[in-house]
Amino acid sequence: MGASTCIISILYRLSDPDELIEIGFDDYAYGTGVALVEWPEKMADDDAPGLWVTIQRIDESQRRLDFTARGDRHERLLLRLAKAAGKDAAVEN
Repeated sequence: MGASTCIISILYRLSDPDELIEIGFDDYAYGTGVALVEWPEKMADDDAPGLWVTIQRIDESQRRLDFTARGDRHERLLLRLAKAAGKDAAVEN
């Protein structure tokens, strides 16, 4: 794997999903690099393609990560990640 651009977008300050257009979010989110989005519910697009990660706090020192793939490309990525981790993956849309 070669080097990629990684953009981190923290959207909690958005008051309207249309503001994403103003900040040029689509240029990054649908580009060739990796876009990490915190507070994705501000996008008002629950069906956006990607590899969605939900972090759940178990206790003071443990977290649970749940991965959801949306779209063919991301389903393949999730399967590759699961294989690399030595895990079986059930991909759900």
